[in-house]
Amino acid sequence: MAATPSTATERELDMQYDEKMPGVPASHTAEITLHAPSTSTPTAQQPTEPKQEISATPPVSDGDGDSNSRRSRTRSQASELRRIASLNQTVSLPREVLVVGLICLSQLLTQVAFGDTIVILHVIGQSFGVSNSGTQAWLVAGYSLTVGTFILVFGRMGDVFGYKRMLVIGYSWFAFWSMVAGLAAYSNYVLFVFARVLQGIGPSICLPNGLALLGALYDAGNRKNMAFAMFGACAPSGSVLGAASAGVYALAWWPWTYWSLAITLAIVAVCAAFLIPDPQMKVTLPRSIRGLIEELDLYAAGVGILGLVLINFAWNQAPIVGWSSPYVCVCLALGVLLVPVFFYLEINVAPKPLLPFSVFTTTNAFVLSCLGFAGTVEVNVNRGGKTPEDILRGYRGALYMGTGLCVLGLAVSIVFVAKTYWDERKVEQKPADTEGKAADTE
Repeated sequence: MAATPSTATERELDMQYDEKMPGVPASHTAEITLHAPSTSTPTAQQPTEPKQEISATPPVSDGDGDSNSRRSRTRSQASELRRIASLNQTVSLPREVLVVGLICLSQLLTQVAFGDTIVILHVIGQSFGVSNSGTQAWLVAGYSLTVGTFILVFGRMGDVFGYKRMLVIGYSWFAFWSMVAGLAAYSNYVLFVFARVLQGIGPSICLPNGLALLGALYDAGNRKNMAFAMFGACAPSGSVLGAASAGVYALAWWPWTYWSLAITLAIVAVCAAFLIPDPQMKVTLPRSIRGLIEELDLYAAGVGILGLVLINFAWNQAPIVGWSSPYVCVCLALGVLLVPVFFYLEINVAPKPLLPFSVFTTTNAFVLSCLGFAGTVEVNVNRGGKTPEDILRGYRGALYMGTGLCVLGLAVSIVFVAKTYWDERKVEQKPADTEGKAADTE
């Protein structure tokens, strides 16, 4: 059957579009002007048809302008990711290993900076003349406070400004304040805590954007699963490496713990800038300050960050000054009150929330409950093992429970690995069974 002129024209236009913009759906283009050739010579009675314009943005009505503009921004953001092949298909194996390693170092070095301070906490305290254990706790708590508090905000910044760019900025920031933490040995305790607090912002930039890069660089499959597994395995490895390296550096001078980390991070930042491919196209930023605030959800982010900071401050300061101090109770109360305000803004006010309501599922709630239970058990069990003999031998209460339950954790991991294996086998067998039934029917 011969194609009609209109059908042929549509096919030609589709072919022209595919040649100009391969792999990008038509809905992602802002405006495409199509010049359809006329099938007959225009006359006075038959005027030429005006050019046809197709716009991805739907017509905006008076009552639904905000929602339409938000949908348009969402589509434009989706088109910012290049339609590229998986990382293993575009680079050589050595470079692929190097790229994944550079990204996984964000997790490894985050835990290194946490573990190295815990091991030499008493050494740092002695150099600053601080012997109170509650005061020394701020050397670790200040770092952990900012690592956990700013992750959501900098994850959104990665969506807006680019994952690779934010990862390089995070490594650079991390390196600078690690250097300052070491130089604080020439100053005082306050500068060291201040440097540790700002040092924690570096990992909060690197972690979410490193994960986003792994997700964007790989297609779904075993290779992507392996990359994420390596990223997760770097957490315990980093803690062990940080503790071991800090113990060695403390034999010479403890600031080298932070200077060596700063040197490593500076090298990693340079390598990441040149070796990691960027899966995002040039990002178009909002033209107004208000648009940028809405894009980053800064109002809700500010409320959430303030609430978490107040809660953490009160919880860490209470062992030092006691709960009878009025400002500790006030900070805790304000922090607790700001948490529901944050969720209200996210659910009802924010046009692009940091935490969409869809993430609050029963599965996520179960996982978070398990993590909270594990942390509670560890904190309370640690109250044991405080006899002079145990302290002399370096025992903790958690050591006794950990020794008994370590095999159970291994058994649970094996069960999940076996379950995943059999699920994949079933998926692979279904097409074969379907083909066999079709052959029997014929």
